[in-house]
Amino acid sequence: MKILHDGTEVSNETLTKMVNGQRHLLTQSEIDTRSAEEQVTLEQKPMQDWLDKMWESDQEMTRVEEDIIEQIGIENFPQAVQDKYNEKITLRGQKPS
Repeated sequence: MKILHDGTEVSNETLTKMVNGQRHLLTQSEIDTRSAEEQVTLEQKPMQDWLDKMWESDQEMTRVEEDIIEQIGIENFPQAVQDKYNEKITLRGQKPS
């Protein structure tokens, strides 16, 4: 339970805010704003997850290295490099729209 500034008890699930050290209920406008912000975050999650994966893969093979491999020809590199390159190209192709 949470205790509001006026002594009223509300459940832990009730949305509240702290104002000058006192707990208050959120207004409907604040609840709507928070919901809209959470929706935007959810909509951006697939792209953020993909960017995180790309960043991780860039630590093993940068875009410059990809371009060099493409220029020289993938068949001229060891199988391990070819595998990493192919994984990176596959991941790049999974970019959310």
